Amino acid sequence: GITHVIVNIGGDLGVVGTGTRRAWRTAVQHPDGQGGKHLAYIDLNDGEFVFTSGNYHRYRQHEGLRYGHLIDPRSGYPANSVQSVAVIDTRGGRADAAATALAVAGPDEWQAVARRMGIEQMLRAEADGTVVVTRAMAHRIKWQQAPQRLRIVSSRTASQ
Repeated sequence: GITHVIVNIGGDLGVVGTGTRRAWRTAVQHPDGQGGKHLAYIDLNDGEFVFTSGNYHRYRQHEGLRYGHLIDPRSGYPANSVQSVAVIDTRGGRADAAATALAVAGPDEWQAVARRMGIEQMLRAEADGTVVVTRAMAHRIKWQQAPQRLRIVSSRTASQ
């Protein structure tokens, strides 16, 4: 009998219905790791999920180097080319898997991974500060503060 609910599990969300007067709104945390700062806001529609994977909360510092918790299985080393990836999809399992896969894939391969997984809505904050969004995601984002380096890629490129 529940028709309007938002479920939050560790920052990953799924929604049913809408909020009281408008779509459910979620914040994408700023990947600099400083709590309370938001990069952007996104309104979620009925039946959508947003999952995020990133290296800005779980990491180790050793001898001045930062090692994130996302491990690239091809090398066995941390996937340090990315700060975070957020994915919106109507299938929670796919959104969850894609957020991690797109973070690990690296800056040269993430589009091919997104294409194979059928992901159209994605935000990727690179380690160098560049924020990459698909066109489908760009139309939905309300920036808290627009990134200095923003790159919008064709959703068609990412999902075919």
